[in-house]
Amino acid sequence: MIRLHITLLFVFLLAGIQMSQAQETVVLAVGQYGDLVFTEDTTTGDVVIPLRRVQNLFVLEGIVDGQRGNFILDTGAPGLVLNAAYFNKGKVLESASSFGVTGGGDQVYRYAADSLIVSGLSFYDLQANVADLGHIENARGIRILGLIGSGMFSRLEMVLDTRASTLGLYRVDRSGNRVFTPDELPAADLEIPLEYSSSLMFIRGVAAGKKLRFVLDTGAENNVLSTSSPSRVIKEIRVTNLTTLKGAGASTLEVASGQLPDLQLGGYDFDSMTFLLTDLSQLETAYGTIMHGMLGYEFLSKGIMVINPRTKILRIYFYEDPIK
Repeated sequence: MIRLHITLLFVFLLAGIQMSQAQETVVLAVGQYGDLVFTEDTTTGDVVIPLRRVQNLFVLEGIVDGQRGNFILDTGAPGLVLNAAYFNKGKVLESASSFGVTGGGDQVYRYAADSLIVSGLSFYDLQANVADLGHIENARGIRILGLIGSGMFSRLEMVLDTRASTLGLYRVDRSGNRVFTPDELPAADLEIPLEYSSSLMFIRGVAAGKKLRFVLDTGAENNVLSTSSPSRVIKEIRVTNLTTLKGAGASTLEVASGQLPDLQLGGYDFDSMTFLLTDLSQLETAYGTIMHGMLGYEFLSKGIMVINPRTKILRIYFYEDPIK
């Protein structure tokens, strides 16, 4: 059974990005999310895309089949998801529905897009999922064309700088080395192995002596801990309040939130990050993998995050030292 994950905890706003005028193009790679092309006017083929932070989400501007609008950068979604309000629903996916942090959602459709243009990047001949995102627009009063997942950039090194509000995308060779722009960053403060499963990125962690597996998710405004995590971990949460989640399919859910005082990632302590407690069992079933939680904005905002799909390493350059 096919299911689509849409990680939307709250929502988003307008992004104003100058789009490059396409000149000659060079096809970089062909994959399940379309032919990836760099325009020659990017000089090296590497691009730095301005982001606009809305709440704790990252918005960028793109054009799909001539429609310009806002997209959410969502590494918790595997590929491209389009808003059914602006795109023909196309062919329904049999036995398919959207799932998120609040549970099940609406029926999902498949749409054949001719192109997606984001800054100096162009994708052609795309297969996108289409789902109802109207509840998100209604909640914030903005127009959202869709979500852009990590699978779209699976052959590129991603550099997310939350303070500069930029997303750098760099071509890498088979060994993970940049092809054009030199990597001038010093040695990272922390390196964490990445695991890839179902087009999602996972990080291993330890809390209360128990091993945990987290999705690295730019589409999550908050860190999330599954209620199916080991009981010793759940007991460590210092509950502070209740929060209402708005997720896929216009569903809402009231959940507890609190600090997890004892979490190690990459062998280092990340003290007292806040987590929302909710059931992720439907997502685990949908993806056929273990998922103890999600690392969202609070984690991502601790420093510059460099994600290399070839080396499968997350490098972190901390803004301030969070390690005790």
